[in-house]
Amino acid sequence: MNKMLFKEAHLNFLNYLEVIKNKSPRTVEQYDRHLRKFNEFIIESLEKNIDKFKVKDIVLEIAEKFRSYLYEKNKSISIKTANAYMITIRSFLKFLEKK
Repeated sequence: MNKMLFKEAHLNFLNYLEVIKNKSPRTVEQYDRHLRKFNEFIIESLEKNIDKFKVKDIVLEIAEKFRSYLYEKNKSISIKTANAYMITIRSFLKFLEKK
């Protein structure tokens, strides 16, 4: 899993949610939307090439910076919405740990 690219892990995670966890299509769409925003953050804030960004490069500090990024991009974002994004990232990271 350490060598897996973020894009590949993203797709594997969505498949896992749908097939293994039997999440509803709306839930999977929400997780996908949150991970796409995380993808955007990696490109814009970290100035990383997403085509080469590996999941092993995701550390706690990056997740914490992502929360700040959410507030910078959308001043009116609610705490509840920001928390939903962070729950997605936490679930994604737990999924990666299992692999």
